[in-house]
Amino acid sequence: MLRNTDRRVFILIDALDESRSRNSLLTWIGRLTAENARILLTARPEDEIRTQIVRFIGEENCLSLDKRAVNSDIKSYVLSLLDTHPKFTEKGSSEELRNEICTKIGDGADGMFRWAACQMDALEGCLTPNDVQQALVSLPRNLYETYDRMLGTIPPHKKSDCIRLLQFVLNAEQPLSPAEAVEILATRSDLQDRLTFEPGNRLFKPSNIVRYCPGMISIVTVARLDPHDRKSIEEEVHLTHFSVKEYLGQKSTFCPLNAAIAITQTSLAYLRDINGPFYRMCVDFPLATRAADTWTRFASRAQSDEKIVEIIAKFLLGTENLSKCYRISTSDIDWYQTTGPRTHPIPFYKRSMDSYSPGDSGLHYACKNGLQNSAVYIMKHAPLDVQAEQKEVSLVTAIQSKHLELVEILLEHSVNPDASHPSYGTAVNNASNLGLTELVRVLIEAGADVNIESTGKGCCNAALCSASEHGHLDIVEDLLEAGAHVRLHDSVRLALENGHDAVVELLTERACEIRPVCGELLKSAASHGTIEFLQRLLDTKPDFLCKSRALTSACKAGRLEIARLLLSSGAKVDYYSPKPEDYLAIQKHLGWIEPFVFRENSLVLAAKSGNAHLVRMLIDEACGLSQGVRLHKEFEVATSIYVKKAFIKALEGPHQTVIRTLLDAMGSYA
Repeated sequence: MLRNTDRRVFILIDALDESRSRNSLLTWIGRLTAENARILLTARPEDEIRTQIVRFIGEENCLSLDKRAVNSDIKSYVLSLLDTHPKFTEKGSSEELRNEICTKIGDGADGMFRWAACQMDALEGCLTPNDVQQALVSLPRNLYETYDRMLGTIPPHKKSDCIRLLQFVLNAEQPLSPAEAVEILATRSDLQDRLTFEPGNRLFKPSNIVRYCPGMISIVTVARLDPHDRKSIEEEVHLTHFSVKEYLGQKSTFCPLNAAIAITQTSLAYLRDINGPFYRMCVDFPLATRAADTWTRFASRAQSDEKIVEIIAKFLLGTENLSKCYRISTSDIDWYQTTGPRTHPIPFYKRSMDSYSPGDSGLHYACKNGLQNSAVYIMKHAPLDVQAEQKEVSLVTAIQSKHLELVEILLEHSVNPDASHPSYGTAVNNASNLGLTELVRVLIEAGADVNIESTGKGCCNAALCSASEHGHLDIVEDLLEAGAHVRLHDSVRLALENGHDAVVELLTERACEIRPVCGELLKSAASHGTIEFLQRLLDTKPDFLCKSRALTSACKAGRLEIARLLLSSGAKVDYYSPKPEDYLAIQKHLGWIEPFVFRENSLVLAAKSGNAHLVRMLIDEACGLSQGVRLHKEFEVATSIYVKKAFIKALEGPHQTVIRTLLDAMGSYA
């Protein structure tokens, strides 16, 4: 866009250090080459930012702000508040007191507008001149001391609620809405120190949430575009300043573990206690969707805490809790379908909970989300609540999610190593597919049958096929050593088609012991393999039907020498089926207008590939080019019609050399 205009463009980036996307912004600035662009950016002189900016624009273009000038601006800001803000004008302060406020806050700010703003917020609450003077005498030295005082002034009966709200705001990937914040504050500890949600604890006005954390959170109005490009105005709960985030991040109360524990406890208590029609739940309980979608992410970080592990396990063992969680997390809300002015979102569900299966147990849920200590708790303390089928499904789910420690724990608790999932297949197949070498060995040592074929909805393969397809050589070796032999030809084919030469070399000798090789492997070798590899397969004496089909693959890939080898071994250019009833069945099924036409004729495919030498060889090899369309005693399709079809494919290319070759052939046999 900048290069498409001749006008000078000015780009202003303020407070780069506070931007969540500052790394991508710095990269963009470094790549900016438009000569008509001028950039002015401000940021605190952090090493990471300063180093890159100096490299981009040079040290001479980097200026430090004059703190004296900034402090002068701060004094003007303070004076403006004293003159215009109702909370100060109503005090009727003397000129002497006003000057003292300007001097103390202006000189003490040390260039920090944020510090000055916080002190003015504190002075708002002073009821007497003496209160103001006492506050000015004991001003905090820096922002962190200021924030310490803010937390210290919170009433004791509100402090735990305030801290939990700050933990949510600090760790939310998407900003909280005021309604969600109200629900968090309404989830409180009861007399037994147990978190419970009670609608009666909701604030009368969502805007009152700022009173819980004065100076630390604010409600911000943002404009967004919906999928139909309609503008909508929404409110979000934000931290008041980037420095608040930095301050909280250094407090042990807000460390990742403590925050994860608090958020998990609050979310589970909320999900446990909300009730009502499911079709309205996401509307009546604004925190429901966020709690159901995110609690496992925080719970996985809190698995080192024994208390939270027990809370999670007991929650998951509650069938009603699990069903409720599934219903909420699999719902979707269309915020744009309304009749008249938008008031509430209209929820609809992606799937009915009638599909809730036995495999969707608490153990399965824990394994899926990597809650290994909670899964162990369930296995130890409630083994009778988990059926054998649920344990097997959980094992495969843990493998799919790559929670390897959890897999080993389940195996130690006697879960069948031949476990199978209705959608994913067997445990050893999944581990082989994902390249989990150590886990495959663990399963083999546990007695897993390496020759079981997966029959899941998304797969139908043996473990050897899965490992070969993805080139996991070590796993292939382990499976062979364990006696894997099912679908050996398919394993070679998959490795060959995906370019895993080492796996192909390892499997070829064993595959050739099974005589003859299957037609699909021969076709794959014709299109992807070497002449030497194809010859080894031909030595197993496949029938000429397999060879002829392999010839079509070679022609489609334009492989001249491979096609020559197949022709010399007995492959037929036009041969398709030894039974005339097969032709009739195909003609009837596909509704062909032209009788007995096999669409994958070698000559047509060779013309399409653009290999004129291959086309010439096939024409020379084929017989009866000038004959009409009829069947020979061996049920070969006459070739003349294919010359015409091949000519059309060559024109579509366009492959001029092939066109000339075919014109010569048609002229020769005219």
